[in-house]
Amino acid sequence: MNPRDKLGPALEGAKRLANRRPRGECTFRQRDVAAAIRAARDAGLSVARVEIGKDGQITLVAGEPTKGNGAAGPHPWDED
Repeated sequence: MNPRDKLGPALEGAKRLANRRPRGECTFRQRDVAAAIRAARDAGLSVARVEIGKDGQITLVAGEPTKGNGAAGPHPWDED
């Protein structure tokens, strides 16, 4: 007996779950963000942050990155 025969129903269920997109269609890819950052750096810009819109538009904000999450003070979990 082929081991896949035993897993047949489980594999079919997994395929059905994999085809569902509960979060909606993916509008951007990590490689797109990486390419945009790389292009900005090649142009001599520092990237402070990346913003991604719901439509997948990638916006790079130039400047020096803030330390931590940009809050008013250091986070208690941050090490000095």
